[in-house]
Parts: sequence; C-alpha cells; structure tokens
Amino acid sequence: LPSGDSLAGLRVLCVDNDREILDGMRALLGRWQVEVITASTVDQALERAHEQPDLMLVDYHLHDRLDGLDTLDALQAVATAPIAGALLTADGRDELKQLA
Repeated sequence: LPSGDSLAGLRVLCVDNDREILDGMRALLGRWQVEVITASTVDQALERAHEQPDLMLVDYHLHDRLDGLDTLDALQAVATAPIAGALLTADGRDELKQLA
C-alpha cells in the first residue's frame, strides 16, 4: 500500500451487488486518484482478481452464492500474492463481528 497521505495509484477492488454503492465508491475513491475496479457478483470479482488489486472492499450481503467473508477467502485463494481486504456491512450482529 502507498505510504504517507497519498492514495494515488492504489488499485482497489470493490465488490457490492448494489450498483449505486459501487458508483459511490468509485466517485469517492476516484477523488483520491485511486484506481477502482468494480464487481457486482462473486464471479465478476473472481474474474477481476487477475488485475492484482492492492486492496479489496467487499460487502457482506452480496445476495450471491457466497457472502462477503467467503468471497474474500475465494479472492485470496486465486490471488498471486496476499491482498489486504476489508468487509463492509451495516449488519451489526455480534455473530458477524466474531466471524470477521
């Protein structure tokens, strides 16, 4: 990851089934000159993993064959090197906090 205050050049894979959320992430991160790669399904995310992101931001409730935690694991499994990842969710259940 870039050092200091600059995020310019960072490549981030954003995974969310909500197109508006992805558009918002692209707009916000783009202001910091981050290269944003988006995926709205697990399969799209796995296809885009070859673009070697520096960071993954993945929604928990993807309404797909995998949830966000399993998607992070699947992306790590196909990556050529470890990738930092963060789970995004509005779900505040204690069970989920323990899993994450």
